[in-house]
Amino acid sequence: MKSSKHFVIVVAGLLLLFSCSSAPSLPDRVDAQKNSAAGYLTYGQNDFDQGQYDQALKLFQLALSVNTSVDYSKGIAVSYNSVASALMALGRYAEAQQSLEAGEQAAFDAKSPDLVAQNLVLRAQWSIDQNQTSVAKRLLKAAQPFPSTSEGARLWQAWALVEQNLKHPEAARLALQEALTINTSTGDKKAQASNWFMIGSLDSQAGQTQTAFEDLQKALQFDKEEENSVAIGQDLRVLGLLAEKLGHLEKAYDFLLRSERLFQAVNLPAERLKTLNLLIPLAQKLKKPSPSEAS
Repeated sequence: MKSSKHFVIVVAGLLLLFSCSSAPSLPDRVDAQKNSAAGYLTYGQNDFDQGQYDQALKLFQLALSVNTSVDYSKGIAVSYNSVASALMALGRYAEAQQSLEAGEQAAFDAKSPDLVAQNLVLRAQWSIDQNQTSVAKRLLKAAQPFPSTSEGARLWQAWALVEQNLKHPEAARLALQEALTINTSTGDKKAQASNWFMIGSLDSQAGQTQTAFEDLQKALQFDKEEENSVAIGQDLRVLGLLAEKLGHLEKAYDFLLRSERLFQAVNLPAERLKTLNLLIPLAQKLKKPSPSEAS
């Protein structure tokens, strides 16, 4: 089992930044524009969670345009980071890098440590995806010690992924415990789900299949509460794989079938095919009907 979840910007937690400022009240028109941009970001995040990355990108770009039109630096930074996350999900890494560079500058201009940290997490993810783990480690090490905030928790998770890629499982586990402690205290269920998914990955790699199965059940519970479709489908797929390893073939078939149907429902053929590659041979083994392969 490999951890494949991307770090996701949780826009809802950052929308508070849009209404918090020590500056005098802005004109009503500017406030209206800021609220409009915040709406685009929220709807974009919803589309992102449903795996509709093209639509999410369009909404994030609209938010960027609106925030730029009123020179709102915090909104500009969030928007650039959000655009980068969608571009990375679409595999458009060269464009994502440009957006990340612009987002880094905007975060510094906004004098917002949270936005700087958010951008750093995404730059680390970009480097890891480009097989530049040493670059990601250097970026994250320069930011230590990490703050005891939601963004600090994401930095700890990024550090865990670096350590996992470098085959340092115990260091990765310690980092994940730091992240999970923060996320539990803040009640961030989406982040807790991602933490448990990675902990399950480590337990699976250590040969602790039953423990990994229990970890993934926790991840699934949190992802369902957050209605995070892509993550739910991934959780179900890994639960199916682990159930099969444990010899629970009927249960494995059920998990995989639910994963396949979910990815078909949200129109993610690449994810559906990953599930089908596990489901079809298991269905044949159990002499059960299996869906035809995705085109």
